[in-house]
Amino acid sequence: RRGAQKSTDIYTYPPRIYLMPLLLRPRSDQNERGRTKFLKVSLGLAVCSCVFAMLYVARGTTQLRLARTGSIARAGSSHYYSNGRRATGLLVKKQHIHKGGGVQKGITSLLCDSKRSRPFEVSPKSNRLLSVYAEQSEGGDTRVRFAPSPTGSLHVGGARTALYNWLLAQKTDQGKFVLRVEDTDVARSTRESEESVLGDLKWLGLRWDEGPFRQSERGDIYKEMVQKLLESGNAYPCFSTDEELEEAKAKQLAEGKNAKYDGKWRDADPEVVQKMLEDGVPHTYRFKIPKGEVITINDKVRGTVSWDAEATLGDFILLRSTGIPVYNFCVAVDDALMGITTVVRAEEHLTNTVRLTTL
Repeated sequence: RRGAQKSTDIYTYPPRIYLMPLLLRPRSDQNERGRTKFLKVSLGLAVCSCVFAMLYVARGTTQLRLARTGSIARAGSSHYYSNGRRATGLLVKKQHIHKGGGVQKGITSLLCDSKRSRPFEVSPKSNRLLSVYAEQSEGGDTRVRFAPSPTGSLHVGGARTALYNWLLAQKTDQGKFVLRVEDTDVARSTRESEESVLGDLKWLGLRWDEGPFRQSERGDIYKEMVQKLLESGNAYPCFSTDEELEEAKAKQLAEGKNAKYDGKWRDADPEVVQKMLEDGVPHTYRFKIPKGEVITINDKVRGTVSWDAEATLGDFILLRSTGIPVYNFCVAVDDALMGITTVVRAEEHLTNTVRLTTL
């Protein structure tokens, strides 16, 4: 008690615990059997009291250590960081002290040192499941995004990705957590799923600073960007049918090659292309991958990662024949227009970076 008062006035040990069972004595007129039962009960209560006393002391010691680091203070039933910001929606059941005042449980980091200057960190145990691509994160404000697809309930992996993005935004003074709904899959996306996902994020306490932005409401923007790519010679219309694409794919696989677009309409005669457009032949729009291009990124978790874009992808679709843009094209456009500086997402999306970086 004295030690706690000397170090901080935030925490004090609870009042003294009186081990009352130890003071109890059996009456002399009780028989031997009753006296034995009374002693057993008293001894059991005494043991329980000692255990609770040890827990109180351990709890007070842990809180005292936290208070000494200045990383987290407790007021009532809410947790507060040293800068006065309340940590709502997060329950830290077991806290460990790290250098700089970080409080960490498992793979979840509450990065709350007083100077707010340490870089974003993740537990080494979770690195194999996380990809952090930060092309523009040096200097300036940090802008991150969480972009769920409303095709079902929020998965625990998606909640984990949202948590990391939210933490990184909170770590930066002017950080922004942007919420974007990627609902280009018209057949599977529903408004009920979207409301469910948003409700789960609110329940977790992961409040966004901007959004939610829906890709389904930004169709004109994507079509405008496709037109710009066409004018600059970086995209072209493709009139290949599904049957032709399947036939070419089967032939490539039989020859032991990667299945990709064979480039039939990449360098087609402009007059033929114009004639087919005038005739209203169904077509898609494809991005023209530069020949021999190698994409290299510096992933904050994986380090330097490189791909041969031409060999890996081939010319991929930007706009379907129905006029609906594809997922990766929308992501690249939105990340650029929304000024996203750091992309934190699951490992499975690392290969998508080839398309995003090329675009």
